[in-house]
Amino acid sequence: AVVPCDHLIMECTFGLPVFHFLDREEARRRIVQFAQDCLEDGATPAYFGYPLGRGQEVVYALRQAGILTLVHGAIARFLQVYQKAGYDTEGWEPYEPRQVKGKALVVVPGMRNVLEASGRDVRIAYVSGWAALSNARQRSGAEHLIPYSDHASFGELLEIVERSGARRVDTVHGYTDAFARILRTRCG
Repeated sequence: AVVPCDHLIMECTFGLPVFHFLDREEARRRIVQFAQDCLEDGATPAYFGYPLGRGQEVVYALRQAGILTLVHGAIARFLQVYQKAGYDTEGWEPYEPRQVKGKALVVVPGMRNVLEASGRDVRIAYVSGWAALSNARQRSGAEHLIPYSDHASFGELLEIVERSGARRVDTVHGYTDAFARILRTRCG
């Protein structure tokens, strides 16, 4: 819920119009479809996710679809919190590089070089708000981009400002100057 206020301090990681994200259901559908397509081709689907947020969401989507899933320790350590909040991720296994055949991997972005050097047919999906950028494929090395984030999209940022009724908005972190200019243009 947006709380009405006079002064809003706005975190603007994705404060540019290019940042539009998939809704939760469409993102989950694409996550599962990518895994199914890879596994049917005999390839290993790997998802880059951050240790808190997207990584657990990816595990949840895969496990709900019944896909065997190996999870990097940095992501796995927070799965219990998700489990307690009602997101059933039961059945995942710790990431083990020698046992990836027939399973999806949910790993941190820093694992890219390890996966590429493994010699296996590993296909990478990048699940992040940054996947909305035109150069995301080359930056991440991912075959499949899923623009989905736990940060507010550009449209959501504008909506929060509008719904807050704030007369003063300070922008921090991310595209602060650009978002502030956009707000000044919109508000006259």
